[in-house]
Amino acid sequence: MSVTSGTLLLPRMESDDPNGCIDCAERIAHQLRSITGVVKVEVIPFPVRLSYTYQSTAISADELEAHATRALSSISDHLIHRSLVIEGMDCDNCARTLERGVQRLPGVEHATVNFGSARLDLAFDSTAVTIDTVSRRVDDLGYAITDPDAAPEDERGALLRLVRRRDNLLASAAAILTLAGIAGWAAGAPATVSNLSYLAAIVIGGVPLALKGVRALRTTRSLDINLLMTIAVLGALAIGEWLEGAAVVALFSIGEALEGYAMDRARRSIRSLMTLTPATALVRRDGVDLEEPVADLVPGDIVTVRAGEQVALDGVVLAGTSSVDQAALTGESVPVHKERGSALLAGTLNGTGPLTMQVTRLANDSSVARIIRLVERAQGERAPAQRLVDRFARIYTPAVIATAILIATVPPVFTGTQSDWFYRALVLLVIACPCALVISTPVSIVSALSAAARRGILIKGGGALERAGKIDTIAFDKTGTLTTGKPAVTSVTAFDVSDDDLLSIAASLEAHSDHPLAVAIQNLAGQRSIALSPVKDEEVLPGIGLRATIDDRQFMAGSVRMFERPGLPASVINAVNSIEATGATAVLVGTDDRVLGVIGIADTPRPDAGPAISRLRKLGVERLVMLSGDREPAAVHVASAVHIS
Repeated sequence: MSVTSGTLLLPRMESDDPNGCIDCAERIAHQLRSITGVVKVEVIPFPVRLSYTYQSTAISADELEAHATRALSSISDHLIHRSLVIEGMDCDNCARTLERGVQRLPGVEHATVNFGSARLDLAFDSTAVTIDTVSRRVDDLGYAITDPDAAPEDERGALLRLVRRRDNLLASAAAILTLAGIAGWAAGAPATVSNLSYLAAIVIGGVPLALKGVRALRTTRSLDINLLMTIAVLGALAIGEWLEGAAVVALFSIGEALEGYAMDRARRSIRSLMTLTPATALVRRDGVDLEEPVADLVPGDIVTVRAGEQVALDGVVLAGTSSVDQAALTGESVPVHKERGSALLAGTLNGTGPLTMQVTRLANDSSVARIIRLVERAQGERAPAQRLVDRFARIYTPAVIATAILIATVPPVFTGTQSDWFYRALVLLVIACPCALVISTPVSIVSALSAAARRGILIKGGGALERAGKIDTIAFDKTGTLTTGKPAVTSVTAFDVSDDDLLSIAASLEAHSDHPLAVAIQNLAGQRSIALSPVKDEEVLPGIGLRATIDDRQFMAGSVRMFERPGLPASVINAVNSIEATGATAVLVGTDDRVLGVIGIADTPRPDAGPAISRLRKLGVERLVMLSGDREPAAVHVASAVHIS
């Protein structure tokens, strides 16, 4: 039996997510597994593809692909995919209620709510249900669909939106009325005044909770936290404990508002990653350059990236030369020279010269967009502890209500003190509310993931976060993590001139350049208060260096290639080799006939990197390693400096 393996990349199955629908791919894989000769089929995400193993004597790769194409066609004939951003979810229980409510609509194939990113991903039969029907169901459950392309809010704007939300205004009013009732009681006002204040708080803050609970019961046939709280409040009113009822409503409503704000803040930190790319780009249309939204660009469009601008989309250079800072995506500490045919990545920073590029990927398929989707997907993955809490919460609420009913009805049969047992049943309902238990795990996980993402740390889901306490090995990125991410002068070797004279010449030549290596030389000259000389006849040689005239003499600064000639002195060669052995970049300064000196420039370790490594060792992390996309000598030098073996 001859067993062969292969991979099949599926066509795009939805417009919103260029990586395709994993649920649909699973259905195709299920159909393929039933075919004679197919041994194994697995779904691989980002982008969606099928990894398969088959007996080549029973079926060919072409036949297998034809089966997959027919299965995909049967699935996608009427199936529409949408990814909707949801507003108003305060806890993971809300997400489950929404998911079940939408899933029960006739014609909805699958609906998945990612609480971390506040997204509803669904696939539905367009002949049986419309997006308007889904939208109405979302509204009926007490949530709202928002614009997925809206710009991320700042902290102040998000706080204002939190305050202005109807549910939060009602929660605030309920809290104020409850406090007013307590103040009236403390001041000796008639009990009727305080009770009216408590009743107003219960009505204003409790009605939205009751409506949410009833909607959830009607659409999902399940009891939720809102209904549990409503029953407890009604019971408190029934036995005349109006203060307890108002306090429950106020505390629960304010708690949900604050939890909602915490989640919104976490989501904003992820969506703010989109600010790594500009909103518009300079596109050539019929020979004219126009500023157009990045979302409107398609592969094949011609875009101009000016010096100092961020690259908006992934593409390839058609014309121009420049140095591009790719540290944010690739970890390279020194800007990379780009010329015709070079690849450009969205989110990188163009340095020294304009580039003309051809777009190769849509905005929502760029490198930065993929990173964002990976983080959002990680947020949606439940940690083991969270899955345990979810299973517990599903049976907990009905069990609490059933127990409360038993407490209120069974003991009075034997004791005759019905009011006491009824009160105890209400106490059970209030103190047994699982809201904090159910909310705490997902909120903690998403907040931790988002806080890490804001600091440049990507954690692959709650499961990985939970296992962090057992870590015995840590791998560090180099550029920007263990190092400053900004090149600095590490050595100055002068021949026949002083160090200051050498720096004066180099800084004068580089005075008008914004290349990071030039900036490093300028910074050191400024720190030493070295005077610069005027230059003229400046000539830039892309990727090599530059030359200019100072005091009627021509000087040059650049790489070894600029000074390559027979008989380069051994002292110069030794200086260059010594600098490059540490991973630094050697910049030679001289004239047409001799080298005046060599300046070493490198990305230097952060001052706090060494102490951080030492502290991790004290915390019990046994093995510390460094990963880098930089050159090996540079990586080895930094690792040695921060004491990573």
